Parts: sequence; C-alpha cells; structure tokens
Amino acid sequence: MHLFELHSILGVILLLVSILSLSIYLQPDRREIEEFVSRRVKRAVQFTILVAFFLIYQWVIGIWAIINPGHLARLLLDVGTIGIWGVLIFINGIMTFTLIENNYRPVLSRDLINIMFYFAVLYIALERFSFPWLAVGVASTVLSIVILYFLMELIKYLKILSMLVEPVSLYIPALGFRIFSGLIGLLLISFAYSEDVFKELIVLSYLFL
Repeated sequence: MHLFELHSILGVILLLVSILSLSIYLQPDRREIEEFVSRRVKRAVQFTILVAFFLIYQWVIGIWAIINPGHLARLLLDVGTIGIWGVLIFINGIMTFTLIENNYRPVLSRDLINIMFYFAVLYIALERFSFPWLAVGVASTVLSIVILYFLMELIKYLKILSMLVEPVSLYIPALGFRIFSGLIGLLLISFAYSEDVFKELIVLSYLFL
C-alpha cells in the first residue's frame, strides 16, 4: 500500500471515530455527561500530557526534517504520525466505550451536523491559501513552546489533584479534544491530496490544542 493511501485511511478512521465520540458529547441533555466526564480529572490530565508529548516529538522531528531532509527524518516523521494517530484512537476509544458502558448513546444532534459542516468548509477554505514550510516551522515552534509551558503546568496540577474538594469542569476541554482529533484526521487525509491544506492544518491543530 502506498504511503499516501495509508495516511488517508488512517485519517478517515480517526475522523469517523472522532465524530462518533462527538455524537455522544453533543447530545441535547449534557448536564449528566458533563458531571460524568468531570469526575475523571486525573485520567484527562494524563491523556493530555500523552498527546502533548507526541506533538512535541513530531515538532522536533519536523524541524529537523526541514533543516536536514532525508530518509531517516522521513521515517521518524512517519513513526511520530502513527504514534499520534494511535494515541488519539486509543483515547477516543476508551472514553467512548466508557460512556456507552454507562448508558450514554450516540445522538445525531444539530451541533454535530454543524461541526461536520465546519470541517468540510474549513478544508475547502484552506485550499485557497499556501504557507511556505518555513512559516509552518516558525508557527509550530512558537505554539510548541506554548504547549510545553502548559504541559509543565499540567504536571504541577496533577500533583495537587488529591487536594481538590470539587473537580473542575472538563466538558469543554473534552469536547475540544475530540474536535482536535477530527482536525488531525483531516490533516492525515489531506496528506495525499493537498500539501497546502496539510501544512495549514499542522499549524491550526497546534493552535487549537
């Protein structure tokens, strides 16, 4: 199987899994699901650290590939891509299974349809722009530094979880994570069809996270 085809298949799978997960989070009555998700603070922080680690790894290898392109850099980028994909599938799968196991079901809501529409519009709109790889490298570097800062703050936060009387609301971050997963799915799909969209989604995905 060609590398482009593999990326597209992985992207479609991740996008569909993200939409399935969103269909549970975006059901009309969200108060119960918000309370359910917010009780899993420690797991959420651990998952966030895991995702941020792989993104920072991909950023380091990506900068190296821009400066010194070669077969090894390409191989390490592909390893990082598979790693990010696997982590996102794993996290979405665990949380979706947990929610279904606790009697939360997928619902075709208006908000879900709107998000799918926004994904399609975003893809089409990004085809009108073209960023040089240098701009992508600079933007992803700045955003990676920001992500690294928040990653350190999350590690500190993880140490004081036992002191919290009430958990913070994790509904919006959890919802945002699933949209981020959908963006990564679009990014992988675009790898085979549009280099411009692929480059722009790299920056957008870092920014969204």
